[in-house]
Amino acid sequence: MEEVLRLLTEYGDYIIGTKGRSKNTVRVYMDDLRSFVQFLCRENLGFRDVGRSELRLYLSWLTTTAGYKKTGYARVSVSRKFIVLRSFYKFLVYKGIVSNNPVSNGRRFSMKIEKHLPIFMGYEEVARLLNAPDTSTVLGLRDSAILEVLYSSGIRLAELASLNLNQVSIKSKEIRVYGKGSKERLVLIGKAAINALNNYLLYGRPELEQALGSALFLNRYGTRLSRRSFENIVRH
Repeated sequence: MEEVLRLLTEYGDYIIGTKGRSKNTVRVYMDDLRSFVQFLCRENLGFRDVGRSELRLYLSWLTTTAGYKKTGYARVSVSRKFIVLRSFYKFLVYKGIVSNNPVSNGRRFSMKIEKHLPIFMGYEEVARLLNAPDTSTVLGLRDSAILEVLYSSGIRLAELASLNLNQVSIKSKEIRVYGKGSKERLVLIGKAAINALNNYLLYGRPELEQALGSALFLNRYGTRLSRRSFENIVRH
């Protein structure tokens, strides 16, 4: 595990120093690599042990039982993770840790995931989007929480828009989501999303709330934020 942590740290430094990535972008990368490290620990594997069969197993785990307490990640999240994993293994080849990149032809693994995703954001775009809200304002705190939760969880906008206060647990770092057909699932969210949500709940939402209500995300009038408003926040 010490080697894993060392290489992840070196990779973060490498993409900052050589690739010119921002610290926020590095955080995005590390969040996506965390799932791979969990998988390696689960299967008792090292970076050198990974080949095409292990990647298939990883893909199966991501889409079925990883992350969301046996519900798997959304397509967009899985696609991101494989793109970052391919970049990470390029770094390991460069360092001489492994002799070849097992994800070098990764399109085969990701095609089925990505074919229903007509729009895909690059990591610098994601970093800029997450950094965009002015968190010195009430609405900025809200928008930051929205974007961080959306990125961390991979849930649909409609699911995000319908969230109520009692569906969020800061302590257990999870949200209870009701999807199509009112099917319930628990979704784990990362540290950045938890921090953004906590700041919104402590300092943002109380300023927006005008009457007792259950909606998690409120507009400037104290009522539930509309689906169109969510779309506008993500687009801008």
